[in-house]
Amino acid sequence: MTTGPIPGGSDVRRAAGAAGLVMRASGQLGLELTRIALGSSTAEPAAGDRRFADPAWTANPVFRRIKQGYLASADALSTIADGLGSAGGDPRRAELAVFAANVLISAAAPTNFPLCNPAAIKRAFDTGGLSVARGLRNFAADIRHNGGMPSMVPPGAFQVGRDLAISPGRVVARDAVAEVLQYSPVTPAVYQRPVLVVPPSYFHSMKVTFDKFRFGEFRLDTHCCQRAAAG
Repeated sequence: MTTGPIPGGSDVRRAAGAAGLVMRASGQLGLELTRIALGSSTAEPAAGDRRFADPAWTANPVFRRIKQGYLASADALSTIADGLGSAGGDPRRAELAVFAANVLISAAAPTNFPLCNPAAIKRAFDTGGLSVARGLRNFAADIRHNGGMPSMVPPGAFQVGRDLAISPGRVVARDAVAEVLQYSPVTPAVYQRPVLVVPPSYFHSMKVTFDKFRFGEFRLDTHCCQRAAAG
């Protein structure tokens, strides 16, 4: 009698691998939390992480343990998300798992909670509680007027033509990830080869303000940004 592969065997192996990964990460987290409780942990944030710049995160034993506990938990969750995503065989699901883990890690940072944030506590004492009252007022206003999302600027702070670009152009290519914008020329002649600009998350080099240097306008005015007309 011949035997074939067990139906669903690959799913069973993936589940077993996932369970093993979670157990290993949980065990390592437990050991690290024990070291944190004993004061022997060396966990520190990455260089440049300004969330923990306040000296209390290092000098105060309570805040230091809160910081290290968060870092250890974040590292464990990242390890699990990376491992489960890689084991699943679906790159898209792997990216979603890592993305969801990063969102959760960022949201759970102790600096986001006033009672766990030494800078917020100091500010509350320095202002006699006024900073807390202002924060609650802003929170209520965001709930009422901004769908619960934190307001970054006052309403009406931006004006088209002053703070927001009105350069003529059009979308020449679009997919699920990005759009390609082509700005209209402002000079009679242009170079045949266009300049492709891929900006970072924040468009610092392309800010459109009349009191600062504007890269985009400079490129248009120097004939570099557009493609010559065919023919």
